[in-house]
Amino acid sequence: MTAAADLLRDYRAVHPQEPARILYWHEGQLRAMAGDTAGALPLLDQSRDMRDTSRAQAWNAYVDATLAFLRRDLSTLLAARDRLSHVPPPPPESGATMTPSSWPMNMSVVDGLAACFAKPYADAYACSAPGR
Repeated sequence: MTAAADLLRDYRAVHPQEPARILYWHEGQLRAMAGDTAGALPLLDQSRDMRDTSRAQAWNAYVDATLAFLRRDLSTLLAARDRLSHVPPPPPESGATMTPSSWPMNMSVVDGLAACFAKPYADAYACSAPGR
């Protein structure tokens, strides 16, 4: 996983003109799954969405929940989960793939992080899978 994270880091360095927010997220997530929490935290934090939209609010609550999990702060994780659960769905868009049943986005992942809080990130992330 570290090799894949390094590839994302290198890609961002070669293509600085491209939006990097989601690349920071995935690199940080890979580092967290490899057990490199110290390397993951600043990357995940850089993935925040600064727009004023419900999708951005939901994304940032997910980021906060993930950061809280990695910092071993259950109360902050649960507060972020509560915030996420109250983000109103975005207005319908033409060709949108987000259905009411999948809103808010990433709720199942946050629930898995809370349910498997004592486990390492890679294991807790897998707790969001059906039939955990």
